[in-house]
Amino acid sequence: DVMVPASWALRPSATAASSSSASAPSPVHVGRREVARALDFAAAGMDSEALEWAIVQARAVGVSEEAVARAEKRKASLMDQVGDVRRQRARREAVSVLESATGAGSVDMLDAAIAQAEQAGIQVGEAALEQAQAERTRLAEDFRRQQARSVALAAIRVARQGMDISSLLQAIRDAAQVGANPDLIRRDALGMRDCGQDQRHAMAVCILKFAMQGSSSEVLDLAIQWARAESVADAELTLACQRRASLEQEALQKRYLGSAASDLAAAWKKTDPQVLAAAIDNARAAGVSAEMLRLAERRFHTLIKAAGREASATGAARPADAEWPVAAAPAALVLGAEDAAERREHCKEATTALKAAMAKADAVALSAAIEQAVKTGLSREYVAPAKRKLSRLQKEVAS
Repeated sequence: DVMVPASWALRPSATAASSSSASAPSPVHVGRREVARALDFAAAGMDSEALEWAIVQARAVGVSEEAVARAEKRKASLMDQVGDVRRQRARREAVSVLESATGAGSVDMLDAAIAQAEQAGIQVGEAALEQAQAERTRLAEDFRRQQARSVALAAIRVARQGMDISSLLQAIRDAAQVGANPDLIRRDALGMRDCGQDQRHAMAVCILKFAMQGSSSEVLDLAIQWARAESVADAELTLACQRRASLEQEALQKRYLGSAASDLAAAWKKTDPQVLAAAIDNARAAGVSAEMLRLAERRFHTLIKAAGREASATGAARPADAEWPVAAAPAALVLGAEDAAERREHCKEATTALKAAMAKADAVALSAAIEQAVKTGLSREYVAPAKRKLSRLQKEVAS
């Protein structure tokens, strides 16, 4: 049987709770063999502090280095185990805190829980932390939206009280865009909490009138709803509805224009002339700018020439121009080599004239040079700086 060494009574956990430790025998008076037994006993246990004490005593009485080295290795192993246990405990506690904070609906609690989790070594991507971060993002976004709604409604009240109709319409639009309750928007816009029926009617008429002059179909739609609720005359409502239809048509046209321009840009990046030709036709019908169409037409012409060269290199028959869908494209799409060379010469002349006019700082000459450059189809990278220069010159003349 393993006997407990007598010197074991000197270990920290034994002496800390006893006032008689002051009279315990000094290690110097304890035999080396006894201390070695105490060292082995401590190494077989799980108390790293007691083992550290035994190592110190062993060194003091000259226990062999081999035994001390074994004890040091054991101590390191115990420390690792203690660290692992502590880390696991910290992780469990952090996960528990994360789960509690995730359901509490508090950004501050989530911030504290996330910080504790990161300190405990929980990695990004782990389920508990990921859920907490997602909930934190959602709560913060909800808070920002609620703040924006409150600010927008306050702006409506201020504008109405000051009878600043322009600001009132903008505040109504802002409130609708941030998702404020339509009933609250109407309440604050018409002053339903502090105005009588006649005042609400007058305000509804005023808002309807100015909304018809604006460009927001969303605000006009709200104004029409409020006007109906306040029994505004049918004639005014009819005019408002016609204006709303016009605004909606304009918005639809803008979306169509944007889509056509986007399709044209996408077709530009491809190398299929047929796709580009169809995009040009669609863009022209949608009202895309003449400059964009000119650039696309040049690209189309380049693709046709490239297709001809490729056909010649492979021995295939070159596609006839009639095979390409260019019915709506201008004659520039099928320019010959001579016309292309002539255009390059015109562009060169326009560039030279533009640079000269910019150097002279003559507003009249610069304006004429810009007009000629635009007609020639000169690139925007040359025309834009000239236009800025002309604007500065005109301001200087005006001052």
